[in-house]
Amino acid sequence: MLKFVGKHILTGLITILPVVVTIYLLYWFVISAEAVLGDLIRIWLPEELYRPGMGVVAGLAVAFAIGVLMHAYIVQRLFEMGESLLYQTPVIKSIYPALRDFLNYFSPDAKKEFDQVVSVTLGNTGMQVIGFVTRTDI
Repeated sequence: MLKFVGKHILTGLITILPVVVTIYLLYWFVISAEAVLGDLIRIWLPEELYRPGMGVVAGLAVAFAIGVLMHAYIVQRLFEMGESLLYQTPVIKSIYPALRDFLNYFSPDAKKEFDQVVSVTLGNTGMQVIGFVTRTDI
């Protein structure tokens, strides 16, 4: 009975977790952009001209501008130098590369070289997860 309940709880978590994390990240972006950039906009703009959501629009504009700048050779080199410092910082060097690799998968410029699909059984649950082979040299 306990195995049955655990299996279904795990299935529910695997099903709902991506949705919840996506919604939370969008919520976090909107709240953070509005709080930080909205306050900056209020400094320059009279209060009666400010409208809720201007911070979010400014956040999207900043992300767009950074995306455009990352195509410039000098900005790429500066970013690589800053990134090399992150790869040498004790705690950050164990977190940053994994996060960077995960997010690079979703990059429109990344080559999708996942030709082989695998199915992996999760412990004794009998559940199977589908994945892609990303490295064969291990």
